[in-house]
Amino acid sequence: MEIFETILIFIAVVILSSFVHTFIPKVPLAFIQIFLGMLLFITPIPVQFNFDSELFMVTMIAPLLFVEGVNVSRVHLRKYIKPVMMMALGLVITTVIGVGLFIHWIWPDLPIGAAFAIAAILCPTDAVAVQAITKGKVLPKGAMTILEGESLLNDAAGIISFKIAVGVLVTGAFSLVDAVQLFLIASIGGAVVGLLIGMALVRFRLTLMRRGYENINMFTIIQLLTPFVTYLIAELFHASGIIAAVVAGLVHGFERDRIMQVRTQLQMSYNHTWNILGYVLNGFVFSILGFLVPEVIIKIIKTEPHNLIFLIGITIVVALAVYLFRFVWVYVLYPYFYLAISPFQKMMTKNDDDNPTTEKPPKRSLYALIMTLCGVHGTISLAIALTLPYFLAGHHAFTYRNDLLFIASGMVIISLVVAQVLLPLLTKPAPKTVIGNMSFKVARIYILEQVIDYLNQKSTFETSFKYGNVIKEYHDKLAFLKTVEKMMKTLKN
Repeated sequence: MEIFETILIFIAVVILSSFVHTFIPKVPLAFIQIFLGMLLFITPIPVQFNFDSELFMVTMIAPLLFVEGVNVSRVHLRKYIKPVMMMALGLVITTVIGVGLFIHWIWPDLPIGAAFAIAAILCPTDAVAVQAITKGKVLPKGAMTILEGESLLNDAAGIISFKIAVGVLVTGAFSLVDAVQLFLIASIGGAVVGLLIGMALVRFRLTLMRRGYENINMFTIIQLLTPFVTYLIAELFHASGIIAAVVAGLVHGFERDRIMQVRTQLQMSYNHTWNILGYVLNGFVFSILGFLVPEVIIKIIKTEPHNLIFLIGITIVVALAVYLFRFVWVYVLYPYFYLAISPFQKMMTKNDDDNPTTEKPPKRSLYALIMTLCGVHGTISLAIALTLPYFLAGHHAFTYRNDLLFIASGMVIISLVVAQVLLPLLTKPAPKTVIGNMSFKVARIYILEQVIDYLNQKSTFETSFKYGNVIKEYHDKLAFLKTVEKMMKTLKN
């Protein structure tokens, strides 16, 4: 009952944060959720925060990564697969080893396994937070696609690295051969399990559709359960449940592309369901961050008051190290990141109304700096940090847990604040859309959106049924037109 009450309290905080955000829309929602989480800690409301780490993985991280896999553009991901893999695998491995050794060097009392664990926690990035921060700004061409692909894949790589590091921390034994073997088995096994389960469930749903079953609620529930089932089955075979959830999400994304035009209502049901779940889970984690920061600080002050200044210094130094590794990595590999626009693409996108990106290649140093600041840490890093063990082998308490939680929380806050302050200064504002220069397709979409807004304003309780049917019909048309427009832009790219 206590855990249920705690969940309800945090959901109430998430709802309140959205209400507050309507009055101060320029402040990122994540900041508001963190602040309200801190206020929750101050209030006398009893909150029992003791979650099982494995339960946290399957209920929080698996569905978040699954929906990222569903929503990512597979066409763009394939186009930028080389820089995405460089960021998601190469940079993760380099950061875990390099930053981990650096942390152990400046803090020799910290076990090497714990140093690698905190480095792995700081690998996953949050593309959703970057999108919110850079809204209305122009990023270099392809930057957001690379960031989205990196966010999707480096989460899995970071979590596997974290599990290996925690294994070293708990047992006290490390073998490079065993670590590489575990990494390969977990990643390849997870990909295979995710592919098989994803394909099986997609084929099952498509078969039901061909035979005339049109129960939207049933199909939505099946997809809703997919990440949890996929994760649990993968873990049974000692594979990575996280990678399995990501791959299953990619497979379901292909299904979404196939049914998008012929099953608009089903697709809308999928989107609404996952939007709500993603909204709750993301808000839940940021609210927990706000709640944990003062709690961790108080525990540190009670046990080791002299250690707080040291931890603040360590957090800042670690943040600089993570930024430095990322900057150097992008700067050195810049030719693989920025793909030149072909003459054919220029001709096809001459009158395109898509979100603008800079056509002139930016300077290498500026591009590397923008991509470095876009490495915002968020939901996944926090969720991983919360799974740090309380006890080591022999039931000895892990005394550094609060210290690592403090560093992880501090790094998340630093990355959010730095990106919020500096990215708008380094990027240009997006040009405003001129209604008179719209293409015919975009004009139809614009008109439908205005009509729907007008009908929603005019609808009353007495006329809600009639207005609702008309609004639903316009929503279906709007969804179809946006799908066609998105497909046309994808073909152009």
